[in-house]
Amino acid sequence: VDGNIMVVGASNDGENGQGSVYIYRWNGENWIQETKITPPDDSKVEEFGISVSVKDNRIVVGDYGYGHYGFYDDDFGHYDDEKGAVFVYEFDSLKESWVQVGGFLMNNDDSGGFGLHVELVEDEDLVVSSHGSIYYYEKHEESYVLKQRIIDNNSMSSIAVGMNEMVVSEDEDNGDCVLIFRFFLRKNHVWEEVNQLDNSDIGVEFGWRGVALFGNTTLIVSYHNVHVFQDYFRPST
Repeated sequence: VDGNIMVVGASNDGENGQGSVYIYRWNGENWIQETKITPPDDSKVEEFGISVSVKDNRIVVGDYGYGHYGFYDDDFGHYDDEKGAVFVYEFDSLKESWVQVGGFLMNNDDSGGFGLHVELVEDEDLVVSSHGSIYYYEKHEESYVLKQRIIDNNSMSSIAVGMNEMVVSEDEDNGDCVLIFRFFLRKNHVWEEVNQLDNSDIGVEFGWRGVALFGNTTLIVSYHNVHVFQDYFRPST
């Protein structure tokens, strides 16, 4: 949700189950469906709408299963499975409709699942995660340029992104069952890690977890509890 616009992804929607995105606009009393975005006519689309983000008049849509039926990777000379892709849309006030901007964004260096999580941040820059990496893209006119590979770690399990804040949880299950929480701030268009905690520091039991952000407030969901933490985006001392 951003202002009076709400975007909902339905990644198994549609006649072929390739996914759809529903856009709603608040009219002062109710959320009214404005339109439905269907994926491009492309057989490689698999999970369109698995992730969505909206800011101002721009929407990004993730499809982490894109290429499930085989995408030819020129770098390695073979077909990769589920490379993933991100699609960008803007509201055209003249046409009064949402139109796709450019083609779509991919990262052929990624190991798979690109577009698992998408988030528009300040300046309409973009954060994209895959199964094991997190990327930061800067907006340059109508395209996105890779600025930073923030994390390259296959143990990543959950991510939450604010305008300039991010928290990531990672499993370090090497027999000690350690859960790591990493806190990042964006300064001068660069993401920097400012704090790191593990589950023993903050009393969160090891197990499935989710993370969410509300300003400087971090919510961590474990098997049995929701834990609330404040101001962990200050550098540790």
